[in-house]
Amino acid sequence: MEKFIKKTILETGKILLNNYHKTHRIEYKNPRDLVTEIDKKAEKYIKGEIHKKFPDHQIIAEESRITNIKNKEDVWYIDPIDGTTNFIHKYPLFGICIAYEHKGELNSSAVYFPILKELYQAEKNKGAYKNRKRISVSGQTELIHTLAATGFADIRAGKKDNNLKYINAILPRIHDIRRSGSAAYDLCSVAGGSIDIFWEMELNSWDIMAGKLILEEAGGKLTDFSGKKKFLQNRRLLASNGTSLHKRFLNFFR
Repeated sequence: MEKFIKKTILETGKILLNNYHKTHRIEYKNPRDLVTEIDKKAEKYIKGEIHKKFPDHQIIAEESRITNIKNKEDVWYIDPIDGTTNFIHKYPLFGICIAYEHKGELNSSAVYFPILKELYQAEKNKGAYKNRKRISVSGQTELIHTLAATGFADIRAGKKDNNLKYINAILPRIHDIRRSGSAAYDLCSVAGGSIDIFWEMELNSWDIMAGKLILEEAGGKLTDFSGKKKFLQNRRLLASNGTSLHKRFLNFFR
């Protein structure tokens, strides 16, 4: 499965690179949530490759949602461009996410950032890798030395209950915050140890699942804001290096 995902994601990266400097047709899902013809083209390619090799597998993808809904055992999660706004504005932090789940457990995943030439991969119980080099989370435990990441999918979605109140509570207590515009990039950054903790609201399964396996295999931890594993249901994600820092951040959300 690892070789299939790697080949598929690298080929999809070529589609993005070949169209990066072009003018795109932009559609609006809502006033701040965008999609281009390249999102759709890349997703169509990934789905086509999966359907050729695994015709009965279910696919959950950002632009076309669910296919083969009756198959609950073999599920693929696809985000053809995580960070579409970045892609449109020629800002290089955007990536492709592919994850495969079997019987409710993530089995294999990859995230590829084609401009950066960074490929993150993980297989269940086999560790996480960036460009074939094994990665692991940081050992940071002190709030004052913590570099965090966050995002604003909730504000793009027009939510009144949004992330700004948490920013105001957290920023004065830590070293600093980064905001990449790609949840996949933030999850991989926690997995690689350059970011200690990441939180965001209103994320979807295709935003999270590929990065989830990479982070867990790198030694990290993911919960919702109450410390439970219901981040897909309540759409509140806290992802960390798995140290005591995780529990200390939970206090900000109570």
